[in-house]
Amino acid sequence: MGDSASPFSAAEQGLGYIFQARFALLKILSLPESCAILLEKEDDVEFVSERGIKSLVSLKHKAEGDRLTNLSTDFWKSVRIWLAHYLTTGRVASTSNFLLFTTATISDGSFLKMFTDGVQAEEFRAKAAQLEIAKSKSALLGAIREELAGLGAEERRDFYARITIFDASPRATDIPALVEPLLRTIRRQARAALFERLEGWWVDLVIKTLAGERKEPVYGYEVSDKLSALAEEYRTDNLPITFRGKQPAGHIDVANDQRLFVRQLHALDLSAARVRSAIIDYYRAFEQRSSWARESLLVSGEIEDYEDRLVEEWGRYREIVLESVAKPSDEEANLRAGRELYRWAEMETSMLRIRERVTEQYVIRAMPSSVLASALSTATRATLRGCCMKRWDHRPIEIRNLFNPAFCGLVLFRAMSGYEEQDQRGMPFSLILLILPLCLHSQSRELLQRGNRSYLLKIIADHPELLVGFARRVTDMLPFTFEALGLLMLGNSFKVESDGRLKAIQTVYERPRLVPQKLSLVSGLHGILARNSPGWAIAPPSIQQWVSGHEDQIDTHL
Repeated sequence: MGDSASPFSAAEQGLGYIFQARFALLKILSLPESCAILLEKEDDVEFVSERGIKSLVSLKHKAEGDRLTNLSTDFWKSVRIWLAHYLTTGRVASTSNFLLFTTATISDGSFLKMFTDGVQAEEFRAKAAQLEIAKSKSALLGAIREELAGLGAEERRDFYARITIFDASPRATDIPALVEPLLRTIRRQARAALFERLEGWWVDLVIKTLAGERKEPVYGYEVSDKLSALAEEYRTDNLPITFRGKQPAGHIDVANDQRLFVRQLHALDLSAARVRSAIIDYYRAFEQRSSWARESLLVSGEIEDYEDRLVEEWGRYREIVLESVAKPSDEEANLRAGRELYRWAEMETSMLRIRERVTEQYVIRAMPSSVLASALSTATRATLRGCCMKRWDHRPIEIRNLFNPAFCGLVLFRAMSGYEEQDQRGMPFSLILLILPLCLHSQSRELLQRGNRSYLLKIIADHPELLVGFARRVTDMLPFTFEALGLLMLGNSFKVESDGRLKAIQTVYERPRLVPQKLSLVSGLHGILARNSPGWAIAPPSIQQWVSGHEDQIDTHL
């Protein structure tokens, strides 16, 4: 932004353009609906009444403290414009009026005070103006003086009688507050947001008018209709829809988008077009919800209650879908179930509305889909786990090596054990979700190792870069964390206390001093390897595949 103190600053000129659009909107809202408005035709703004009476309006947005003096060019340039119109519209027979709105203040003692609203001095205006302009040696004012000389005495009196000056007019930044009283039928908490949208529509209309795309004038009833339509969106049973047709910035990379809900849709073998549509719907719904929150349009707890309803409805339909899956290990049945669940979320959730009249499709589709994605990623039913994680043989070799459930499970087990050394009650479930994102991220791991005698919050305070991307890493690691916890539970390696905390179950074997003690995770793997064991029967397909492909390595390590 330019420095207003700079001699090259154009701040006031820029404000002048904004002032023109805002002033026109303020006036059209307060004038009869039959009134028409034109911009930059014969003057800055031109109002035309239903009877055809014109008011030519000159607008001057001046710097704070500016004065309007006897020979101010702001006044005399406007006089020249008005005179040209007066001469071409019948002179005394003309029905036009001429108005000057300026943020400057008329100087004390200036004859221009005769032109202010409410001052009855029409008989003296022409003579005073003639005396003052005669004093000027300016070439510009000299040319205007010559043009005025073409008027007869009665015409000169009539012409000046049509002029009114409104000095100390509201500045561009003051106009929104003046519009608010005109929106009294709108709920108070929605007025600012509604004005912002109304002004956005109005500025777009102004641009089209100035660019010549719109030739006809704008009528007051058009503004009233738009205001009424916007007001409907801010009623108690509705919410404004402002992201219809919007697209995320940049290229939508369907194949490489690593967000959890996108990966889950790929796991359902959906077409790229459907995944792209889901990404766009998610973007619009997320931005829309953020907009509602910023504008304080939501009742406390409204979003949470809505999502609870979505989860409840999802749970009911999930149970119906699960009835078609006879075997937990049947990948094809799992895939069909997942696709049917997503089809339902896309096509049959129109009744799940946050408010009765919010029927926009991207809100209805994307919000249930995001909740479904979250629910799928935390589902405890083994029959749908195949939809949350890729099959073992479909995972890249790097993912198999770094995030295999045995390794991740051991990291989590060590974390639980270490936590219990400080707090025997066990580790809160919420903290277990942070272990892998911290330990498997090299920068985080190194900083934590260097500060192992300090507290985590202090380390974060000293190194705020730890939080960059942390939320996304936690989300991305959730499936691997849950998969590892599933393996640990199969091996009876931890228990869940009544308060929800997790406690490691230590099983110690007598060994020579130099041989590490074996933990119950190892015995859990032995149990899984026993193909006829109950543990093998209830193991998720991804774990069965991993164990089957690593029997030799497991035997070596055991």
